[in-house]
Amino acid sequence: MKCEQVILYANGELTGDEKIAFEAHLQTCGQCRAELQFLQKADEALIAKAVPEKVVDSLFAQTTRKKKWFSGWKPIVAGVCAVGLIGIMVFPRPDGSTQQREVTGYMSEYLDADYQSFANDLDVFEMYF
Repeated sequence: MKCEQVILYANGELTGDEKIAFEAHLQTCGQCRAELQFLQKADEALIAKAVPEKVVDSLFAQTTRKKKWFSGWKPIVAGVCAVGLIGIMVFPRPDGSTQQREVTGYMSEYLDADYQSFANDLDVFEMYF
């Protein structure tokens, strides 16, 4: 029974009387002493060691970003984009070239007739098939 209490003792979970009795058992049981020593070394291995402050400062200095001469370019780009958008919305755009007006006029004049012709051809085609 005492050998089963090694883990409880290592974790500090034994009550006062149980702890005293187990410590007396440790004096006579080499197997429990070895297991307790193993558990203590395992716990120490799991605890992270503190890194010296100089090493932390050195790494921090190498990895932090430093401001460079062009660090203020983002507000400038945003300002230029804002001015451009305002310019597009405020100032009127030209109606377009003469060629664009001719194409638009042709489409509005003949598109309905072309569509009707196509719809009629499709109706004839569907009658045969």
